[in-house]
Amino acid sequence: MAVIQLQESEKHAEHPVTEEPQGERLRDSVRNALKNYFSQLKGEEPKEIYPMVLAEIELPLLEVLMKKTKNKQSLTTRILGLSRITVRQKLKKYGLLERSPKKISK
Repeated sequence: MAVIQLQESEKHAEHPVTEEPQGERLRDSVRNALKNYFSQLKGEEPKEIYPMVLAEIELPLLEVLMKKTKNKQSLTTRILGLSRITVRQKLKKYGLLERSPKKISK
């Protein structure tokens, strides 16, 4: 992933801004989704959107990473920069933990 030129407001960010491999950057997709969300409220006051947005991003993030890593949790944890326990809790929360096949009794 190539690092792109940081805008003045982004120079103090914890992580560098990186190019998206195909077109639109992730933040632009999120921005567009939020604009769409707010436009559909029709005057209703939004509440507690931070946890909602995180949940909306977290599930597809985990799904894509688990597929990309072929369900290797240790690799997924390294890519995410989270502890293995945290990743396992999130996978369990979304029903993404691999279930071990049941033993067949003879």
